Amino acid sequence: VSSNGTLIFSPGAPFSASGTVTLEGVSFESFGVVEFGGTAPITLVASSPVFSNVIISNTYSNGVTASSSWAINDQLEIEPGSVFTAGEGFSHSISGSIDNYGTRNGGTSTITFHSLCEINGMEEPEIYNLVVSNSADLTLNNSVKITKDLTIDGTLSETGQKLTFSGSENSVISGATGSLSLSELEINKSSAITTCSIPVTINEWLFLTSGILHTDATNILTIIDDATSTEGNAASFVDGPIKKIGNDEFIFPLGDFNRLAKLKISAPANTTDAFTARYYDDAYTNTTTMATTPTPALNNVSNGEYWTLDRVAGSSDVTVELYWQSASLSGISDADADLVVAHWNGTAWENAGQSAISGSSSGSVTSDTVTSFSPFTFGSLATDKNDLLEGVNSLPVELISFKAVNMEQEVMLQ
Repeated sequence: VSSNGTLIFSPGAPFSASGTVTLEGVSFESFGVVEFGGTAPITLVASSPVFSNVIISNTYSNGVTASSSWAINDQLEIEPGSVFTAGEGFSHSISGSIDNYGTRNGGTSTITFHSLCEINGMEEPEIYNLVVSNSADLTLNNSVKITKDLTIDGTLSETGQKLTFSGSENSVISGATGSLSLSELEINKSSAITTCSIPVTINEWLFLTSGILHTDATNILTIIDDATSTEGNAASFVDGPIKKIGNDEFIFPLGDFNRLAKLKISAPANTTDAFTARYYDDAYTNTTTMATTPTPALNNVSNGEYWTLDRVAGSSDVTVELYWQSASLSGISDADADLVVAHWNGTAWENAGQSAISGSSSGSVTSDTVTSFSPFTFGSLATDKNDLLEGVNSLPVELISFKAVNMEQEVMLQ
């Protein structure tokens, strides 16, 4: 069947309580407009139809669901009050635009964009897998939700829109283009991970609502000057390195495994200065060597966590603020003058000072201004090493050996 005009399928009272549209045979190809309208349910039976323009105006509550892979050579328009679902496991191709003014559900199907394409409308469309082919230039004039993967083999442009990763499945950002630049990125997944397999740059906002964003040294997340991020929470943070460019103070929303561990720097001097930070829920390779200067020297440092902070551009000196979310997990018993920021100087842990401290069960400690970087962690001065109840923070420790001595009704550990 080949059509050059307008085909309108519109079941509803008083003519029908439902409708079945069968688009099959050798082929179905429309060079005009096909509209699925009406108020009653529409059941589609199709074998890879080819459309030019498709309008979804049906207002039945379940809407219209694709039953096979569609090829749309111009426009898919979803009108207000209408629902379109992409179906399960199909591969749709679009060489034009999606104009979403209703509800678009992604199902578990892939949408591949070819040629010059746009996503427009007033409502966020939901897409399961979104692929920009190497021949495509996709412009986002509307925010988009992706529930699975984003693959950029061509060009993705956007005009101040937000790209949200949602749903409960793990997602991957990848593509032959080699990098991705976004105005706004939101991670809002239920107990799932979004992985950057290409470098991603944020130009305005990173929203960490729920779910983990995973990066690595090659596929790093960069937040440019004047762009910023939410601070993260126990269910949502960046597991991997973040690069921050600019002259604004910034809280790196870091974490590792299931643990949030933020790091804040004071404002650098120049808009081109850049720092890269990462958190490790593990001990640094050396936790026993303490520098004798500056004084007072450290007694011990954390044996359970550390941060790296590297100045990768510029010469600005900053203060470093380390956060703990659980004093018990971090081995912090007293948030007082004993607790300081510790810095690994290449051969030993040195006292980086305490210019501010706040909190108890959760809180933070801020260093003095630091001029050299690399690993940081919590340090304890332990000025009275024999009194573990007076301002001494044991921090997480690893017992190498101990001896138990029977003292009648007590046991003394040495």
